[in-house]
Amino acid sequence: MHIVLFDPTEEIKSLLIDNLYSTDPSAYSITHLYPRTKKKDILGALPGADIVIFGYRLREQTVLQMTSLIRSQGHSTPIFVLTKEYNAGVPQKYKKAGVDERLSVNELKSPLLSWTLMSSMRMAEVRKKAGDFDTLKNRLLTLSETLAYITHEINNPLSVMRLALYHLQSYQLDDGRRDMLMKILSENIDKVQLQMDELRSVRRQMGGKVGSECIPLPQKTAAAQGKG
Repeated sequence: MHIVLFDPTEEIKSLLIDNLYSTDPSAYSITHLYPRTKKKDILGALPGADIVIFGYRLREQTVLQMTSLIRSQGHSTPIFVLTKEYNAGVPQKYKKAGVDERLSVNELKSPLLSWTLMSSMRMAEVRKKAGDFDTLKNRLLTLSETLAYITHEINNPLSVMRLALYHLQSYQLDDGRRDMLMKILSENIDKVQLQMDELRSVRRQMGGKVGSECIPLPQKTAAAQGKG
């Protein structure tokens, strides 16, 4: 397990070494970074990391900034923040930045530390997958609503076109009436074309992007709003 530790002192590193290395030194490695570490050095230490730990002495703003930086680069490594509290939950601002869990610093002195870290990592992964599933589910629901909207917008002009064709085929019409019906056909063909363009746009967005961005409902054009 490779640990990236952000801490202004050597205390947390010593606790980790004393507890983890005593069981199997070859199974663990620690990269210790300080609050004023340069951005490029922080990002350079992250590849290969299994867990990121922030010491309890770090200022809240520092934790939030560093966590946001890590997440902005696409790293999904579990991030833990140490605290002196017991059974401390994760504040909403930490969750929003990307923190997965808060652990009591006293747990670093426990003989079960290795198990605690592994268990917490698995729980963080499960929560991430559940969150990703909910996000995908919501975006698929948005996609379904979009397609239903477009289908409705296509059906309306199709109904008008059928009615216009019925009148063109069933009655003796003067030139003025015939021209009016032909104009209605032309306008509604344009509406159908607009909606077909929307369908093609949705199809392009579905090409690998359903899970990464929402698909907005198409907006009515001024012509469609005034003539629908």
